[in-house]
Amino acid sequence: MDFCGLTGALPDEFASIFDLRITGNDFEGAIPQSILNSTGNQRLVLSNNYFDFSDLEPLVALENIQFLELSPQRTRDEEQDINSAPGADITLDVNDTDIGRNNRDTAMNNIYQWYKDGNPISGADQNTYTIFNAQESDSGTYYCEISNSMAPDLVIRRADINLNIDDTLTLQDNDLETLKIYPNPVTDWLNITLDNLNLDTDIAIFDINGKKIYTKKITTAINTINLSDLNAGVYLIKIQNSKKTITRRIIKQ
Repeated sequence: MDFCGLTGALPDEFASIFDLRITGNDFEGAIPQSILNSTGNQRLVLSNNYFDFSDLEPLVALENIQFLELSPQRTRDEEQDINSAPGADITLDVNDTDIGRNNRDTAMNNIYQWYKDGNPISGADQNTYTIFNAQESDSGTYYCEISNSMAPDLVIRRADINLNIDDTLTLQDNDLETLKIYPNPVTDWLNITLDNLNLDTDIAIFDINGKKIYTKKITTAINTINLSDLNAGVYLIKIQNSKKTITRRIIKQ
């Protein structure tokens, strides 16, 4: 059942499967007690799903599974391409909102490490990483790994961010890099300001499942959006013109 697009919590029926391999699906949530109590699962491969540390900690403590593979798990982030001219400040982030959702104390103990081209970046140990005055040498593939002492053999990995710093571009070609979105987290009103206004620029907001819930064409340099009717959670805002598309994560409180 690998890479079958299966979603939701693990069903109780899985407790009787001797060799259970469900890597590369979209399962999440607490492991059912039927599986924790089962002696039927001798090989259990749950890697590359959306389980968090508190979900999988009970499995780590079991001794009745001969082969257990849990790592890595995924965050909700999609692979991202960023193209920019030299000189911009670029912030990379990881969606860690759901990590530790069953135990907020667990999430507070998360350990972050950012990588570039497979190598750890010294000092890049927060859920965001900013490259100041980015240059061509900063081009590469970035990702973040999250670990936690609750499940020491488990890593949760952010999808790749492919950064390309191109000196054939100018900062004027990347006017969208000047946008400011605040406050974030937001309670009611979200402000969006964009220097060097491009009247062909559109704003769209999506929920975490990709459903578009708001659109607006920019007609002024300062824009205010009322988000008071939205449920608390994580949303994606997309700012797009004929030259560039930028996606940012916002948190509604």
